[in-house]
Amino acid sequence: SPVTCVAMSPSGYYCASGDATGQMFVFATDNSELVVKTERKALSGPILGIAWSGDNQRIVAVGDGRERFASVFIMSSGEWPCLVCLTCVCGAGASLGELTGHERRILSVDFKPTRPFRIVTGGEDSLCNLYQGPPFKFLASDDTESRFVNAVRYSPDGARYAAGGLAVKIHDGRTGDLVGALPPHHKGSVFAVAW
Repeated sequence: SPVTCVAMSPSGYYCASGDATGQMFVFATDNSELVVKTERKALSGPILGIAWSGDNQRIVAVGDGRERFASVFIMSSGEWPCLVCLTCVCGAGASLGELTGHERRILSVDFKPTRPFRIVTGGEDSLCNLYQGPPFKFLASDDTESRFVNAVRYSPDGARYAAGGLAVKIHDGRTGDLVGALPPHHKGSVFAVAW
């Protein structure tokens, strides 16, 4: 199926890709064979964003789906959340938590690169949500955007994250509190942000 997104791990040793059917693959990049380390159905619809934790151990995939819009799993073991309860890791009993709070598909995701871990998401429901963990649970939301939140990105030190919609808003990286905004210099939506 067509690839919809790709993300390299912080170490550079792994590459995760998602496709239009919700299938996700993790490849080892340390050899020319690009060995598939794990593959799994992450969502029931297209994967639109992938992010890695700073320790290369956790991956979050977001996009569209009937049951949920996000899936978090542990890379070291290749374990994925149970598709029934979404919280346990099959066979291990470890909880990765749930990324709840969105009513429409999630367009962008990023992992806070430093501990304590946070995941930020932006979606078609005009929400920018923050989750703390692991196990991941809802922490805060910014619902002041009037259109889609197309892009979210953490700063390299994890102190802030930016959320792009009609404007670019800057939030505290730990609490999600709004700390500022960039003045709009355009007439449309922001589709990418970078630090």
